[in-house]
Amino acid sequence: MRKIIQKMLSAYEKADAMTAMKARFIFYLCLAIGAVLTAAVVYTSILHLNNPAYGYRIRVPMLGGLAVLSLIIALLRRGRFRTASHLLMTGAFVVIWSIIINDRGDPLARLDTIIFIAAMIALTPIIVVGKGYSIAVYTLLNIAAMYLFMLAYHPGLELSKHSIWEYLADNTSAMLFVAVISYAIFTINRRTFDQTVRLNAELFRKNEELEATNEELQATIEELEATNEDFEAQNEELIAAENDLRQSEEKYRGLVENINEVIYSIDETGNILYMSPGIEKMTGFTLEEMAGENYTHFIHPDDLTYLVNDFDELSHGVVKPSEYRVKTKTGDYIWIMTASRPIFKNGIFAGATGVMTNIHQRRLAEETLRESEEKYRGLVENINEIVYSTDSKGAVSYVSPAITKTLGMAPEEIIGSQFLEFIYPEDREYLLSRFQRVVDGIFEPTEYRLALPSGDFRWVRSNSRPLYADGVFQGVSGIITDIHESKMAERKILQEKAFADAIIDT
Repeated sequence: MRKIIQKMLSAYEKADAMTAMKARFIFYLCLAIGAVLTAAVVYTSILHLNNPAYGYRIRVPMLGGLAVLSLIIALLRRGRFRTASHLLMTGAFVVIWSIIINDRGDPLARLDTIIFIAAMIALTPIIVVGKGYSIAVYTLLNIAAMYLFMLAYHPGLELSKHSIWEYLADNTSAMLFVAVISYAIFTINRRTFDQTVRLNAELFRKNEELEATNEELQATIEELEATNEDFEAQNEELIAAENDLRQSEEKYRGLVENINEVIYSIDETGNILYMSPGIEKMTGFTLEEMAGENYTHFIHPDDLTYLVNDFDELSHGVVKPSEYRVKTKTGDYIWIMTASRPIFKNGIFAGATGVMTNIHQRRLAEETLRESEEKYRGLVENINEIVYSTDSKGAVSYVSPAITKTLGMAPEEIIGSQFLEFIYPEDREYLLSRFQRVVDGIFEPTEYRLALPSGDFRWVRSNSRPLYADGVFQGVSGIITDIHESKMAERKILQEKAFADAIIDT
C-alpha cells in the first residue's frame, strides 16, 4: 500500500520535506474524509428511506464533497499541492455550511455542526504553505458566513435573541482563538523547518568542505612524497631560477628608475614608502627627502580635501585616477595625475602603489583652450548677427542670444526644436531646397522669413556651411542677419516706383 501511495505522490520526490509531508497528510486525509462521507451518504440514505423528508438535501453536498475529494487527489498526483490544499479547505467549508443550511433535524444538532468549522481552521497549519495570511482569510470568511446564516435562518431555529448573540459571540471567540493558535503553530513549524533546512544546508556544505579538505590533504601528501623524491633536481632548478630572478630584478629596476613616470608606494595612513628616481626630475625632491613624510605635505591646499576623499575611497577598494597639484622644491606647484591600486592584507587596507604622471603642460594647454573658448563665446554671444547650428535631422543644437531680439524667444526655448518650426510657412519648402544645396556643397546667401510668436514674420538672410565628422554629415552651422528693415524699405521703394510709373503711363 505504501509503495502505491509513493507512486501516486511521485511528483513530490524533489519537493522540500515539509511540502512532501503535507501532501502525504492531505492524501491520507482525503481518503479518510472520503470514507466518512461515503458512510454518511449510506446513513442518510437509510434515514431517507424511513423519512423521505429528511436526508435527501444533506446527501447532495456529501456527494459533491466526494467529487471535490477526487479532484483534490488528482491535483496532488500532478504536484499542484497549493491548489489542492486550498481546494480541500474551501470544499470542506462549503460542504460543512451546506450541511448546516440543509439539515432539517434538531436545531441544536444543526448548530453544533459548526464545530467542524473550528476543526478545519485548526488543520490549516498542516495544510497551508507559503504565507500564513490564508488562515486569517479562512477564519474571517467563516465568521462572516456564520453571521449571514444566523441572519437568514434564525427564524427557523426558534432561539431567543440573547441565545443567538451568545451563540455568535462564543463561536466567534472560539474561531478567533483557534485561528491565533493555528497561526502560531504554523509560524513555529515554518521557522523550525527553515532553520532545519539551513542547518542541513550548512551541514551538507561542511561535509563537502571536509571531503574537499580530505582530498586536498591526500593530494598534498602525494605531492610532498613526489617533492621529496625530486628534491635534488628541484634544488638545481631553484638555483637557476634565483639567477634568472636576479637578472629580471636588475632589468625591471633599470626600467623603473629610467622612465619619466614615477612609481610610488604609500602605507595605510598615507606615509610615503617609496618613490622612483623620476620624482627628483619631476619635483626636485629626492626619495630620501620624501620618505616617511605624509603625502598631504606636498599637496596644494585647494586640492587637499578632494584628494583625502579619493584616498578614503581607495581604502574601500574604489579605483579611479586623480588629478591635482603637488609642490616642487622651488615652492611652485605642478599638475600631476596618479593611478593607484589598493593593497589589502587579510581584507584590511594596508596601503597603495601607483604611477604618477606629469600633466602640467596638458593642463596649461586645457586652461588656455578654455580661456580661448570663453573669449570666442563672448564674441559670438554679443554680436548682432545670430550664430546657429543644427544636427543632421534639422534640430537646433545651438543659437546665440541675439535670436531674442529678432524672434522674441530665448535660446533655451529654441534649442532642441526643429529649425523649420521657426520658418514662415510660405518659405519652408524653399528653405528645404536651399538646405539641400548646402549639404551638396553649394554655398550662397539665403533670404527667408522667420515666423514670430505673434503670427507676424521677420525677414532674415543666412549663410550656412555643412558640418562633417569623419566624412559623415553632422548638420549645418551659419550666421543669420536680420534684414527686415532694409527689406521693408526696399519693398516700399519698389511700391512707390511702381505707383509713379503707373501715373506716368496714364
